[in-house]
Amino acid sequence: TLPDWSNLSTPEINYFTTGLFDVGLVVSNSSTVISETFPEFILVTEPSTSLLPYEEDFEGISSFPSNNWIADSQEGKGWELSTTDGLSGSHSAKFDNFSDDAVTSYTLFGAGADASPMSYASVSFKVAFAQKTVENKDILKLFYSPDCGQTWQLRASRSGSVLATVSPDANTPFSPTSDAD
Repeated sequence: TLPDWSNLSTPEINYFTTGLFDVGLVVSNSSTVISETFPEFILVTEPSTSLLPYEEDFEGISSFPSNNWIADSQEGKGWELSTTDGLSGSHSAKFDNFSDDAVTSYTLFGAGADASPMSYASVSFKVAFAQKTVENKDILKLFYSPDCGQTWQLRASRSGSVLATVSPDANTPFSPTSDAD
């Protein structure tokens, strides 16, 4: 069973069942107590038993979070599951960056796979993106963790016309209409 609480500065928790788990944090000093809860913050999945190559997609899920994906959302905005814009099926992950000009970061976490037995690993993914203007500052960054989430390293970064998969600039919200988009 999980501990109800720990007073250690760096507690280590072992999860023995799969699922999404909340995390609570309480910090205090002699005059103040601050408490915060992070709902569905920990994702525990079954170990992958699939043979290489390992593939992950958005088929078979109905919303975020799921057993394989956690989508960070802020004020109701962020990654959503689309059931109309998939490339190899009917599902994809998307967010509305057309209607929001604020500087915002949206994060999507996958369950991951243990690549430690491999001497070399590669990652591929498909993107559909249209710039709103030439001055567009949207950036897509792909990070990986070599140590189960303790640290993260940048693997790929694309922005502006390098990220764009269609032209000209979009003056309406964009959704891909063909595999070429």
